[in-house]
Amino acid sequence: MKARIYLAAALAIFAFAACNNDKGPQDPQDVKSTACRITKVVVTSGSSSRECNVYEKEKTVDVLDIAGYDLSALKFDITISEKATTDFDASQTYDCSDPQKPLVVRVTAEDTTKFQDYTFVVRVPELAFDCTPVDDWTAGELGITIGGNDAVSGGVAFAGTDRFVSVSGQIFNLDGTPAGTLNREGVCGETFINISNDVNGVVIAASEAPEQAYGEFYAWIDGTDKAPTVIYSNKPAPGDENQAPGTPCRYASCGGDVNGDFLLTAITGGRGATTTHHLFEFHNGDFANPSWHAFTTEYASNDGNWGQMVSPTSGNVNGWYIIGDSNGDNHGQWLYTREGWEDNFEDNQLFGTTVPDKLDMMGGDPDNHWYGNYSTGHVRGFQFQGIDYVVATTTGWPCTYITVQGMVPVWLEGEDDLGETYKYMEPSHYLMRTQILEGSQVTPSSSYVYDETDECGYIITWTGVHMYLYKISGEIL
Repeated sequence: MKARIYLAAALAIFAFAACNNDKGPQDPQDVKSTACRITKVVVTSGSSSRECNVYEKEKTVDVLDIAGYDLSALKFDITISEKATTDFDASQTYDCSDPQKPLVVRVTAEDTTKFQDYTFVVRVPELAFDCTPVDDWTAGELGITIGGNDAVSGGVAFAGTDRFVSVSGQIFNLDGTPAGTLNREGVCGETFINISNDVNGVVIAASEAPEQAYGEFYAWIDGTDKAPTVIYSNKPAPGDENQAPGTPCRYASCGGDVNGDFLLTAITGGRGATTTHHLFEFHNGDFANPSWHAFTTEYASNDGNWGQMVSPTSGNVNGWYIIGDSNGDNHGQWLYTREGWEDNFEDNQLFGTTVPDKLDMMGGDPDNHWYGNYSTGHVRGFQFQGIDYVVATTTGWPCTYITVQGMVPVWLEGEDDLGETYKYMEPSHYLMRTQILEGSQVTPSSSYVYDETDECGYIITWTGVHMYLYKISGEIL
């Protein structure tokens, strides 16, 4: 009997102790984590962002010194082990321009007994990119029903990554076979003034109402077979129909995700010694309340075509833009690049490349920037692998030229056999050196889309008589 009493008392004491010790010494919730790793780093410079390589064995983060990156003002988004901490401030910019003073980030484990320091190492990468022709078709082979038109500042676009669209509204698969037409329900005019696409291949187009009373931009957000969404309109309010507001649809371009951060550009009506462009800034698909900026250049737009054009590389309003126009007097096109929309610093001038034995076709004078010697042309900014580029499509008297190059020129210095020094462009600046295409004295244009599945980009180019398809592929080493 006494043994049973002792046993019952012992069980009661154990039960009481268990109730008052919810977390035993072996409870996993009492064991603090010793993990203290950096698992992911994204670096941003201006509008360009890319993921850095993290080397756990060496405890280093690989920061690539890419043309156009401002190493003195980089921002980093760092992901660390769960429950670990760091004193790194992601809201600040960091100066990584001095290799003797590298950025070092310490990650401390939850249990505070273990930490690791990661050194951010800047290196010049090798860009193993290539832009190669895929296919081409004549207008007759495609059955395109609209030709060159001085009013058209964008004659082709992508619809997703597997189709392209002519300014005529005709849709084609990437093999050139017909794939239907754009749904025109609700479009104000009979024709499109220009056509393009956002970063995901959503078709963007503009049309003008009869007698150019007003203009509208549309996006085929729900698919090319569905009615488009009006993303911008300057249609007069009821009662003001007699006050024609003009058409903000000429020489237009766009950048970014139409459902996220998105930019739309078009030239204004007033042109002369300086030129102002509309810059509409949209966020999260709010098309009713865009921010408007005056993108002003110091360059005249008073040649015979009045055709100055601005194109963003992304949806970041403070990112990179390409500006293109004619020199006039048959001196060909010029291109300038600018980071940010304000004109408070010097723009970068770009140059095309000469085509052997074709100097007479390209103007052949010192004022020519090697983009073609006729007045009309088209520029399209884009990003590939986090780097900003432009595809310039320009014309000569007998042909069209295409050049695909970086937004920031990088000049190197060499020495010839006679010991004379000379300057030349860093080779990776050009994804594709200047090529000659069929089509002349019309308004050519190009568009771009990135295919995440195959990790490649596509360029589609329309010369007014010919359609060309290019593929961009490769990696950063």
